[in-house]
Amino acid sequence: MRIHFVLSFVVATAGAACASSQAEQVKDARNERIDENTVERTRAIENQEAARVEGIDREKESTNDQLDDARATHSKQDVDDAKQVVEDSSDRATYQTKATARIQTIGVRIDAAQQKLQALGAKAPANEKSELESLRREHSQLTRDLRALPEVPASNWDKEHEALDKRISELNRRVKLLTESIEDDA
Repeated sequence: MRIHFVLSFVVATAGAACASSQAEQVKDARNERIDENTVERTRAIENQEAARVEGIDREKESTNDQLDDARATHSKQDVDDAKQVVEDSSDRATYQTKATARIQTIGVRIDAAQQKLQALGAKAPANEKSELESLRREHSQLTRDLRALPEVPASNWDKEHEALDKRISELNRRVKLLTESIEDDA
């Protein structure tokens, strides 16, 4: 009788270990799919960013060529002033494109963190859920502020975009910390 009890215990323990191992494999596979999707979406954002920056650069070159052709009919100062406006406009558009890509990438990472947090189910800590909501609110606010950036006067441009850069970097740092915490909980 004792042998049957020991064998039953061993079989039950082995079965539980297999189930635990299988659950771990399912969790790992789900996280891997989330990570692959995140990488795929991030690459798409990077490709869009590169294409937009390339378009901005082509437009700048084309406009500068037209301005060079206008030197015969306009004063050197007028052409130089126009070129400076084109340069400033191009720099602003390039910055906006790159900042938009950074914010979109952070959004993708927030989505991934949410998926991983949802996969934890009841094991998901409340503080991580509230941090996720806080990150979403800050992400939305940054998106709105970035859309308003073209309206910023030239006199405030440097100050405004530097402040925005700091906020984007801070949000990125917080998303990274949350993701690491969620993965540690898993």
